[in-house]
Amino acid sequence: MILALLMAINVFAHGEDKPGPHGGFISMPGAFHVEVLPKDDRRFEIYLLDIEWKNPSIKDSNVTLEHGKAKAKCKGLDNHFVCEFAKPAKTGELKVTANREFQQGAPVPFKLPLSR
Repeated sequence: MILALLMAINVFAHGEDKPGPHGGFISMPGAFHVEVLPKDDRRFEIYLLDIEWKNPSIKDSNVTLEHGKAKAKCKGLDNHFVCEFAKPAKTGELKVTANREFQQGAPVPFKLPLSR
């Protein structure tokens, strides 16, 4: 119980309860932040932000996005990744695994539908 409370405090300490700079949902898998922005029920934009929620980067970075056993096809565009599933991802859990500029991030879950 105490561990769950401490983890919840830690999440809100990083501002994960607020929209990211692109209006998406934030998580901190390591020494950087991941912002997930749903475009529709199959397509998601993924921004890899620095510790201050700035400077999105795809340089020396990669992303995998999973919904159950389905893996999205992800490609880098400008300063973010666009990931698309073959079938809609409306409920369940998205799992984002990312590396930003050689920094390894832990897998992070996002509950669908995304909400604050």
